[in-house]
Amino acid sequence: MRKALHILSLLLLTALLPAGCARDVLEVEKPQLKVRIRIPSGTEDTKTVDPSSAELRINNLRLWVFLAEDAGGKPAGTCLGYLNPDKAQISREGTQEFSFKLEEAVAKAKPKVNVYALANQGSTGLNVNQLTSATTQAFLDEVVLGENRFGVQSPVTAVPSGGIPYTACGKNIVLSGTFPVLEAGLFTLTRVVSKIHVVLCQAVDEAGTMEAFSVQSITLNEGQIPLRENLFNETSAPKISPEYHSTALSFPVPSPIAQNPECDTYVYKSTMGDQEYENLINAGISQGVLSDCGVYYLKESDKCLTGTITYTVGTEAPKSVNFSMKTGENFSRNHDWIVYLYFIGDAIEFSVSWTEWTNGGNYYLTPDD
Repeated sequence: MRKALHILSLLLLTALLPAGCARDVLEVEKPQLKVRIRIPSGTEDTKTVDPSSAELRINNLRLWVFLAEDAGGKPAGTCLGYLNPDKAQISREGTQEFSFKLEEAVAKAKPKVNVYALANQGSTGLNVNQLTSATTQAFLDEVVLGENRFGVQSPVTAVPSGGIPYTACGKNIVLSGTFPVLEAGLFTLTRVVSKIHVVLCQAVDEAGTMEAFSVQSITLNEGQIPLRENLFNETSAPKISPEYHSTALSFPVPSPIAQNPECDTYVYKSTMGDQEYENLINAGISQGVLSDCGVYYLKESDKCLTGTITYTVGTEAPKSVNFSMKTGENFSRNHDWIVYLYFIGDAIEFSVSWTEWTNGGNYYLTPDD
């Protein structure tokens, strides 16, 4: 009888409250954790290179939150929530957010958490059955892009149908907010891979080409791209296997090579904006004064990448010249490298530059319950 009276009293109290207050009461009884995700966009950041629409495409998204410490009677490593919103929700613009329901004991403990996000699973080689609410933190910490993904043996020269893989990872996150609504903060999805783009030309003056010139090969040297790369990495340093591909990666050599009366125009200068330089290179390709040797999407590396171009001048024996990044640089994830090779007189010159891919703007996504 007492239980019935208690329920009746609660119903009467709710009925007496204004509509807004009644809704607030109900919401307060549901502890939750909010996670904001930054998704790349080609229009939000003019300081970094705007990637193609295919590179920006997000086909699917998965998000996990784990306990980083014991809390609410649950051990560290417990999965507090998993979300897999449908594509319509991912592509929806506006200020949105992910919301995870929490048990009251956990929410009141306000524990530190670990957050993992993965987009475009289809290009990682992972089966969807491996990425569910049952997925463990230990699995995510160890999962890798394998040898046949964005490597040297089966090079990726265009955005695959599954899209470019993106991840975000944050560990030991201190929650903000107050019970019952807690917040884990903002996490930015970044591309797991980087890309390298090679362009080429030969100087020409009013009298024509300076020398008879041909290119036999352009290669990225062996022993630089790792066999495996961890998908999730909360640091800026590459997280890779100690083994590397033992074969070189060859870029296609166009024929004939574009003739260019102003080769120096296309050398990267520190006064140029990143997008400005990208636009300049693309314009040169469109105008036929630069030859496009193609793009490769590759796993990140801790190496300072080097390559070799082999060419001949007139009837001379073939010559080889090495080109490289600057000492101290490496091929870490989410970077866009342009290698510009140009032949002047009887010598090859080169310009190697990089920028981060656009990180984009804020999109807050709320999957349906």
